[in-house]
Formats: sequence, C-alpha cells, structure tokens
Amino acid sequence: MNNPQEESSIGKRKNSENGSANIPQEEFPAITPQNSSKQPQTSENMTYTDDEARTLLEAHSRAGQRQPQPNPLTSLMEAAERALGYRDYGSADNPRREPFPAASRVMIDLSQFVADGNPSPNVYGVQNRPAGETLTLDPRAVIEQHSVVAQAGTRIIIAHPRDRAIAIGGGEKTDGLLGFYEDPQLVRNVEPAQFATLADASDATVSSLPFRDQLFTWPSVPTAAFRVTVTRDQNRQVGGGDDLRDALLRSVLMGLGLYADKLLLTAIAAATPAAFTFGAAAAKFLKVDDLRAVIGTTGTGAGYRGDGAFVANPGIPGEISEATAGTYIGAFSSAAVAVWPELTVQARRLSTAGDLEVTCLVNAQAVLPDAGKFWTVAA
Repeated sequence: MNNPQEESSIGKRKNSENGSANIPQEEFPAITPQNSSKQPQTSENMTYTDDEARTLLEAHSRAGQRQPQPNPLTSLMEAAERALGYRDYGSADNPRREPFPAASRVMIDLSQFVADGNPSPNVYGVQNRPAGETLTLDPRAVIEQHSVVAQAGTRIIIAHPRDRAIAIGGGEKTDGLLGFYEDPQLVRNVEPAQFATLADASDATVSSLPFRDQLFTWPSVPTAAFRVTVTRDQNRQVGGGDDLRDALLRSVLMGLGLYADKLLLTAIAAATPAAFTFGAAAAKFLKVDDLRAVIGTTGTGAGYRGDGAFVANPGIPGEISEATAGTYIGAFSSAAVAVWPELTVQARRLSTAGDLEVTCLVNAQAVLPDAGKFWTVAA
C-alpha cells in the first residue's frame, strides 16, 4: 500500500487513450489512485483517473483563490455620514475650530477581487441570482465584459507603474532627501520579418526592427470623473443600503469599460485613418479573422450579412457602441487601454439629513502602437 507521501503526489500523464490527466505536483489531501492496490509507485509514474484529477484541480483552485475585499463603498459612505463639518486645532489653552469638509475617501484596488454582497430577497436584477448568495467581482473582468473594444480584442491593462524613490545620502545637505525616477512602460506589436531572395555577390538589405512600440507613462494622463448624489431617502428605501452600494460599484466598473471604449476610439479618430480596403489590411500582415468593426451612433456602413452576422461594410463582423459616432475597422487586438490600478472614490455629506455626494476618479489612457491598422468605413 502507498504511504501518504506517495498518495498525495501527482504523476505524469498516461497515454492519451487512457483518459488520465497531467496535473502539476502540489500538496493536496491524499486521494488514493485506482492503481493503489498494485505495487507502490513513485511520483514519476503515478497516474489518476479523470474524476480523481478533477477533485485535485478543484482543491488546487480553492487553495490558491484570492480572498475578495469587502465593498469599499460601504465603509466610505458610512464614514461620510458620520463625518463632522469642522476640525479642532490649537492648544488646550487656546482651542480653535475651523470649517472642514464632511467627507471621506477610499482607494479601490482594481487588481483585487471585490465581494459583491448578498442581495435582499425583494430586490431583483435581470440575472438569476439566489438571495443571500455572495459573488466575487473581478474588476478587470467586469470592465472587459462591458467594453466593446475589449470584446473586439483590445487588452485592458491594469498597469502598475514601477516608480522608485532613491535615498540620497553621503552628505550633510542631502541626508533624508529622496530622488525619484520613472520607469516607462510600453505595448509592443511584433510583425513578421521580411526575407528577400539574395542575388549572388550582393548584400542583404537592411531592414528596420520588425515591431512597433508605444511607450506610456502617467504624469500627464488626465483624470476622468463620475459624480452622483445619494439622498437619505434613496438610501433608506427598498433597494438602498448595501443593495444600493453594490449596484453603484458594479455601475462604476461597467462605466470604466465604456470609458475605455471612448479613449481608444478617440485615439483612432485622432489618427485620421484612411478608408478601409482589403489590400490595406493585407499590407499590414493582417488576416480577415484579425479584423473587427465598431459601429458608432450614426450606424455608418452597418448591416447584416447573408448568413445573419451583423457586419460593417464590406462584411467585417462588428458590434455597436455609444462611444463613437463613426464606424471603424481594424485589428483591435493590436491596441491596449492602460488603467491606473487605483480608483479614487470620495463621499461628501451635503446636509445634516445625510445626503451624500459620491465622486469617482480614474486615470486611463489608450495605447496605440500602430494606428495604420485601423480604417474608416464608408456608407
């Protein structure tokens, strides 16, 4: 019989006809494989059936799952409701008081999961979700789900700038000072290297590097804001409280997806792209499957293909978007939208009744290494 150490190890994959799975070696509760009645096997040749492998994978997923953070809007709005409109300063012998905003602020980490709280049994959404069940929101997944350009292939980057502070020492005047530098980031499009037949006694033609880069940094990136008022009555009625805060958080994340669309489509429009032709796409080393269309509010060139697919003229699959007026065809997978990893949210109490003004601030930018991979569409 196998000892516990051997039973918990994961072996290599059998031949494909045996239906076994190959799983990385990890520490899991021991599961006795089907061949345990045979002579002991080492971790080099131990195998598991599909059911045993599935059990181990589920255990591995639970062990490595990140714990979601509570909805940050809950603590934010509760703190703002209790905030005072003044602050005290001065000494005990000479106390003073000055007006101060009755507000609170929180930073939401977009790289961390957020717990989407239990919905009340009398509050319904358009999706079937049992009351009392807590779900986990992945902010980036929500942004991508509600971004048309992301669905077309654009990458949403939750960027983590690698800024550094360096202590400056070695002198009386510099002790305690910090020097800062910034490490820029980039998005790179790699293209095929173009080989050419070389004639006898001739040199190869020197080509430029076969990729296109777009650097991006953060100091000059503008801030986008969303502001809304939540009255005491709205917070106390059906659908208020935790349900209101959960819905507001989801709305903010969905809005970031729409903002990503606006940023990229605005950058494409600013590049004044030419009219689309298949020849122009071929010159950029693109395949037809690489192309997608985004149809704006004017509906230019939109229609249905004979097979029922929604397309933009001359037949490129597309989707509609509120974020632009025109219609664009391009390789959206060659672009990205970088989002600052922290979403700043501030709540300010407007009255003694408890009305709140909630403001969300975000920094994001479109990264377009090759604007030549996008084109306009005629009617």
